[in-house]
Amino acid sequence: MEICPPDAEPEMSILMPLYNQSKHVEAAISSVLAQEGVVAEIVISDDASTDATLDEALRVVGVWLSKRECRHRIVVRAGGTRLWRDHLPLLVDNSICDVVCQAHGDDLSARGRCRALIDAFNSDPLISLVASEEGPLHGVRRARHRAEATDLARQLEPLTYGEILDRHPLLIGAFLAWRKSAVHCFHRLDRGFSAASHDRILTFRASLTGKVMLLKLPLVRRRSHPFQASRLMFHEPDRHCRFGGSLFRISAFLAMKQDLDRACELGRIDRMKRDMLEGEIDRRLSVFQQELAESFRVYTLAGKRIAWVDDSAIQKANVNLKSRLRSGALGLVRRIQKRMNPNGGSLRRVSGGGPFEHREQSPIP
Repeated sequence: MEICPPDAEPEMSILMPLYNQSKHVEAAISSVLAQEGVVAEIVISDDASTDATLDEALRVVGVWLSKRECRHRIVVRAGGTRLWRDHLPLLVDNSICDVVCQAHGDDLSARGRCRALIDAFNSDPLISLVASEEGPLHGVRRARHRAEATDLARQLEPLTYGEILDRHPLLIGAFLAWRKSAVHCFHRLDRGFSAASHDRILTFRASLTGKVMLLKLPLVRRRSHPFQASRLMFHEPDRHCRFGGSLFRISAFLAMKQDLDRACELGRIDRMKRDMLEGEIDRRLSVFQQELAESFRVYTLAGKRIAWVDDSAIQKANVNLKSRLRSGALGLVRRIQKRMNPNGGSLRRVSGGGPFEHREQSPIP
């Protein structure tokens, strides 16, 4: 499905990859279609969902178009096979605008989100990436940001290399917008990196070619639930064994060191800056390696064997943990009942009156 008004000239692309989000996709798509003050390319792409996500997306777009005049270029695509972490890079490659941002299928965007982001990029041509803040759910739906140039300058705050390397809490894919032209000179990120590593490396690359800014406006509201978009779309089941999240950080830092060489080769940074940033990365790598070595030493002294685990083992451990917690909770309830009624009676919940009533046990004949 593709809707393209003849006079539409999009200023930015909004990319919404979907996977099994039929419960939340209506509100998410509606918040994107309601963008004001800017003409956007809205790409809604389903990654081979097994539920009614695609049908729901088509229905929402159809209802919206039947009630309102279309100003945006709207594209709804259906995927045949799972792409996992390759889904978003493919959408970025096929988008028509230089400025792109993400919009997950279970998050809400403020009505003025795109306008505020475009104003931020237009305020300084050296800005290559903008991160925004998270806002309350009720505020996002009614927000209309019409910031003047002077106000926007006060709301934009540069992020330092230290904050980028240590991953500022707002440097998450759902909050980011960036220029494709600022990072196209680097190698394409693929599924070899975790979703968190994608965000971290993208931000670092943008800092090598321009400015990374924080826009202090609540433009996105994320939903946190067991089936949220970041877990469904990007956390691909890994057949290779991992040792915690530290290896993801180490792989991301090693990729950043390669990006430093690439940026220096292209003349984006000088050798002094390259050496300074490489030293900061090496220092963090050393800290992570020391943490791993210390963990190995402590577990060895405790007589515990360190094993490499995969997703199936973690899932099995979670199931066993839930069973133990359930058994422990039932045992605690029984002990409380016994203390409250030491004469042998039991407590049971009733529909009326107080929450519990006392029931005497019949004597043994």
